[in-house]
Amino acid sequence: MLPGTWPGNYYSNLSPLEDEPPMKALFLGTLAASQATPIIEFITADVRTEILDNNEPAQAAAALADADVLLTGVWRSGFPAAPKLRLLQVPLAGTDGIDVSSLPRGVTLCNAYGHEPALGEFAIMMMLAWRHRLLDIATSFREGSWSWRDRRPDRRRRWARPHRPRSRVAGGRARLPGACRQPNGE
Repeated sequence: MLPGTWPGNYYSNLSPLEDEPPMKALFLGTLAASQATPIIEFITADVRTEILDNNEPAQAAAALADADVLLTGVWRSGFPAAPKLRLLQVPLAGTDGIDVSSLPRGVTLCNAYGHEPALGEFAIMMMLAWRHRLLDIATSFREGSWSWRDRRPDRRRRWARPHRPRSRVAGGRARLPGACRQPNGE
């Protein structure tokens, strides 16, 4: 760890040479531009930032000419040259919008990750909410009713009887269906 630093604090001079200008981070595109302000608030290093939320090729070419870091969700083969680019950060879960073969040599490609558990939990929660009709219940409560019953006609009928495997009677003995028979044939 560098002197005068602690976890969460970044070394203020990220340039390898003393006289080199600070790095430039470019937020390119609507998605990156929408996320720029909260990200910039956390930057403690000497980094210049530029936000470009339109797809004007001339502006993009001028902005990419001196960008060291690029935050965007799209990179295609027809994009302007980015000779100083060292890092391309995709603010998405995947890199589907990035043509990796057209990236400048030496560029590190990163994407957002680590939200798989949260997405899995969300999917399970939504399935449970749908299956147990929690939105209908919450809506009923908000309308002033403290009792709720499922008004689907087949719901009560289906759950009124417990499910039991049907048996066939042959010669006075109950025989279970083939899938439920014991290995010895009974």
